[in-house]
Amino acid sequence: MSANDPNFLRFRPRFHIIAPQGWMNDPCGPCYNPKTGEYNVFFQWNPSGNNWGNISWGKAVSKDLVSWEIDGWPVLTPTEPYDCKGIFTGCVVPTGDTLTCFYTSVSHLPISHEMNYTRGSETLSVADGKTFQRHEGNPILPGPPDGLDVTGWRDPYVAQWPALDRLRGKSEGSNLYGVISGGIRSKTPTAFLYAINPEKLQEWTFLSILTNVGINSHPTHLRWSGALGKNWEVLNFVSLTDKADGTELQVLIMSVEGCDQPGHHGRRAQLWLSGELLNTVDGPQLTPSFWGRLDHGCLYAANGFWDPVAKKQLIYGWITEDDLADDNRKRQGWSGCLSFPRVASLVTLRGVMSGWVSPLDQMTHIKAEKETGGRGYIVRTLGSFPDMRVATGLRSKATKKTISSVSDSIELSSGHAWEVNIDACLEDNCGNVGIKIGNIELRFSPITETFTIIRPRASEDGINTQPEMAPHTLFRMVDGTTENLQIQAWRDQSVLEVFVNRRTAITTRVYEEVGEGEGERVRFVGDTGNVGGVKGEVWDGVSAGVIVKRERRE
Repeated sequence: MSANDPNFLRFRPRFHIIAPQGWMNDPCGPCYNPKTGEYNVFFQWNPSGNNWGNISWGKAVSKDLVSWEIDGWPVLTPTEPYDCKGIFTGCVVPTGDTLTCFYTSVSHLPISHEMNYTRGSETLSVADGKTFQRHEGNPILPGPPDGLDVTGWRDPYVAQWPALDRLRGKSEGSNLYGVISGGIRSKTPTAFLYAINPEKLQEWTFLSILTNVGINSHPTHLRWSGALGKNWEVLNFVSLTDKADGTELQVLIMSVEGCDQPGHHGRRAQLWLSGELLNTVDGPQLTPSFWGRLDHGCLYAANGFWDPVAKKQLIYGWITEDDLADDNRKRQGWSGCLSFPRVASLVTLRGVMSGWVSPLDQMTHIKAEKETGGRGYIVRTLGSFPDMRVATGLRSKATKKTISSVSDSIELSSGHAWEVNIDACLEDNCGNVGIKIGNIELRFSPITETFTIIRPRASEDGINTQPEMAPHTLFRMVDGTTENLQIQAWRDQSVLEVFVNRRTAITTRVYEEVGEGEGERVRFVGDTGNVGGVKGEVWDGVSAGVIVKRERRE
């Protein structure tokens, strides 16, 4: 299909990482190359069709995370007997002057946590991250540890983990660890933990089953956390620290299959979990303390890396095309893209008394500790919000407009490429309140502690427009104040990413023609009479350069 075809361009994002054509899914090996000063993001890609299959790796390169050059051909394709059925998700590790790719090499399909596992179907392989020459000893691991009935074994992630060094009595920061995601049938989803020889990255030594959470474990108040499912994919580990008091939390970020609370996104979810690393008779394990959703919408397969430039953990996710029927995807000739890079951060609030309605002990996505000598609590949770370097870059050619009153109505002239930021103080008796941006409504209900994205009705069949909903509260403080409602939203054609108070994220798709409906304006709706004050910014016409390189990269 021609890149100038109206069907190809109709809903296609302009400044997100996206394959030149065809199907794409998981981000693979996001990393920073210190030798070149470039960011690399790989991704699963079927260049030959709009559905999953023939999975290879595509590649995108950027100096600033804003403008990207995307290779017009796959850099790793399924050509060897051990990976002839697909180059599945993996990671990239910068080592000296080189990049090392670890990937799941697949030789047998289909693979599903609901099917009996075929040993040898998923193996661990290595390739050079510049030439993409495979290691002559591939596969370096033939499959999961012996004696286990697994539901999956794929998606390697490699990084330093100083907290695990301390637990094992090793020199802190001098070791590498790898996890491979999956589960043990009828027992638990988990990750398989390995120690890696940092001098010889092909040497992996199995340490333990990292977690034993049980099948579909969930807290009493399920809505705040979600169920942990039956099988995990694309698990990352990271230590996050509160710089104010030095508190460190160990966090797993994982894609969950087999959830027992299906929604319109099916039986999978993107979650995170925090817990305590412990030595057990079975080796190092992480015991969960609390967990929640990284994203409440269509984002899945989140994969991250430590950015040495920003000194932050950055995450990319796959934004699915599941809300579009197959005939529609076939007509447009592509499916899926990647999210903005998001910062994973430990969010800490002090002097907290309760949520707007819920007591703290019912919110299972937070850790609440009584303040020493005070009446309030210290509340901690995982924050996920866009890297502001990217936001700043996207604004460079946009028109800035300000909001200072709930009666303001701001016109958008650029169509479906904007950023909207709102900070609103809500009175105690405030009902449903929100902002309408064109035909999209972002609504918050303080009483039900729910944030909702109401999507416009579709003008054709084959498009899902169900509302997206997420539990969200504003915390009440010991000094009598309440948090303001803070909304950050970005739209890139059919992609909408929304972040609320830097800790609730919802990604969704809006398949709407430019100019449909009542026009593009930003305005407040709902119980605006009980909004005590507001300020905001609208950036009209955000943009970046995403270029497909057709010549072969040397």
